[in-house]
Amino acid sequence: GPRAADCAPHVHTNSSPKISGTEAAAKDSAIAAILNEPAGDRYVDMQVNARMLMSKLGAVQAAAILDKLEAASASVPAVKWAMRFIDSPDGINLGDPQTLGMLDVLLQNAVLTAQEVEALKALVRGPSSRAIVAVGQPVSAADVSIAIRGNSTYQGIV
Repeated sequence: GPRAADCAPHVHTNSSPKISGTEAAAKDSAIAAILNEPAGDRYVDMQVNARMLMSKLGAVQAAAILDKLEAASASVPAVKWAMRFIDSPDGINLGDPQTLGMLDVLLQNAVLTAQEVEALKALVRGPSSRAIVAVGQPVSAADVSIAIRGNSTYQGIV
């Protein structure tokens, strides 16, 4: 993978010369740290509706955004359909790439301000790492041990 060269000096397989459990644990911890290093942001799926926006953004900001979207829905079909979802109990997936792209277009066309678009994107933005991209969550040294050697060097230690 993209971090293979960084991890390589710390890899200790079952066929490697024997080392202590403490040394193996240190190597596994180093690999976990490399894989968990922050690597920018990612957007997560989150269904949002008008009620949730009011709760998460506050009534004043959410109402301003919703009013602007409502006004734009009269002339922009994509916004009209998005508003139908926002008005429904299930909402719209704010973290979907298409929805995020629509926010950028609404900013470019001065429907929403940069602050409003940022507030919406912040709801679905989270940290990323190689581990999160690969397996959906941070990894532990024990996870690394199991992945490399098929067992945990931490049995009885942790």
